[in-house]
Amino acid sequence: MKQQVLKATHGSPEKQLILGDRTIQCYVLQDGTAVLSGRGLTDALALDEKAINGKRSQSRKLDSFFNNKALKPFIDADLARRIENPMRFTRPGRGGTVAKAFEATTLTHICRAVLKARRENAFEGNPYMLRIADECEIIVSAFSDIGIVATIYEITGYERDKAVDAYQQYLEKFIRKEAARYIEQFPIEFFELMCDLKGWPYEKGVTKYYQAMGHVINNVIYSRLAPGILTEIDARNPVIGGKRKTKKYNWLTVDLGLPQLNAHLTGVMTLAKANTGWRKFIDQMARVFPVHNDPTIYLFPPDEMEDMSADD
Repeated sequence: MKQQVLKATHGSPEKQLILGDRTIQCYVLQDGTAVLSGRGLTDALALDEKAINGKRSQSRKLDSFFNNKALKPFIDADLARRIENPMRFTRPGRGGTVAKAFEATTLTHICRAVLKARRENAFEGNPYMLRIADECEIIVSAFSDIGIVATIYEITGYERDKAVDAYQQYLEKFIRKEAARYIEQFPIEFFELMCDLKGWPYEKGVTKYYQAMGHVINNVIYSRLAPGILTEIDARNPVIGGKRKTKKYNWLTVDLGLPQLNAHLTGVMTLAKANTGWRKFIDQMARVFPVHNDPTIYLFPPDEMEDMSADD
């Protein structure tokens, strides 16, 4: 069966693994596998093309190395499988040319085999293989199996993009693609408590529409609900004609967003009942429910309410 050709999504000649005075070609494939190219593997091991029967191609250098009679007995079945079945991939921006690659941890497995052979004096009288063993010792000292993968992730930029992708997936679970129909989510008691802490007069059916109340809700609820939620909802629900089309909570998903909101509301209201002033309440909120996206903390007195635009 023909082996699948995977595309490298991360990695370039400018983003290579540095090992001493050598630069090693490394990539991350579309399935997240960190790999070394064939040349990367030969460069990492510092294989000397003149010392191996004068054969110059990377594949032949590797074949000659792995078929070394002194080393071969120390290559276990798993390592042999990796060596005999290299992955096939295309590099970014290389016109679709297919190249060979080896999973990055293959390098550390090779090094362990070489060092075991040296410990058992298999390379006695073979200065070339003893030199390779010295190189392997440096590599094992620098990287573990996990360490070499993590290093390649960082060098190629994959780690950063993976985090962004994971964060986006989280937002998709938390926030709807389109707002749901209007529902009443905040209980009247929440507005009573906030007004009491602020020292604002409360009038049922009117207070929750105070222009400043939107800032209060952003502060105590959405900026502390989950990382990036406030920014993302505002981006999906922009201000048009001085107001937003719908309430923020109508963008929250039934499975994750709304349950998180309800739990957070309960906690905020419990804390509010235990306080008699806004500043002390906010100080306690900072410890119990820290701000996730670091918005400005609004501490507006009632006489500034008229100067604020409505938000929720």
